[in-house]
Amino acid sequence: MEATVLCLMLLQGLYTDSPSYNRKVDKMVYDRLAVCVEISEESERQGVDPALAMAVGWHESRLRRTIRSHAGAIGPMQVLPRHWCSEYDEHNCNTIEAGVRALKTYVNKYELDEALCRYNAGNIGCESRRARRYSRVVRETYKRLEFFQGLLFS
Repeated sequence: MEATVLCLMLLQGLYTDSPSYNRKVDKMVYDRLAVCVEISEESERQGVDPALAMAVGWHESRLRRTIRSHAGAIGPMQVLPRHWCSEYDEHNCNTIEAGVRALKTYVNKYELDEALCRYNAGNIGCESRRARRYSRVVRETYKRLEFFQGLLFS
C-alpha cells in the first residue's frame, strides 16, 4: 500500500493541463505503476531504500518498462547489460533486479551524491556536469518521497 501511494505521487507528474494528453497518460499509468511497485519490492528484498530506488527509476525512464537508451541501457532502471546482467544476456535480464543491485553496489561504496553520479556516469562519477545534475534531481525526488512517506505513514 505504502509503495503504491508513493508511486502514484511520482506518476502524478505525468499529467498536464491537456485533456487529450491526459487520456494517453491514463492508458499508460497502470504499467508504470506496476513497474514502480516492482522496483519498491525488489529494493526491499535487496536492502535498498525503496524511495531512493523509485527516484532513480523515475529519472532514468519515467518508469517505462521497455525503454532503451542510445548507449544501450535498458529497462526502467536503465542498466547496461554488459555490466549488470549475468552472461551479458539482455533478453533474459531482470533489469529491475540488476538496476537495484547496481544502485546498492554504489550506495554501499560511496556517499549518496557520488553513488548517484556513478550510477549515471560510471567510473567518471561526479566529474561530469550531467552526472552532478542527475544526482541533484534524483536526491530532490528522493527527499520529496521521504517527506510524503513520513507525512502519510509515520
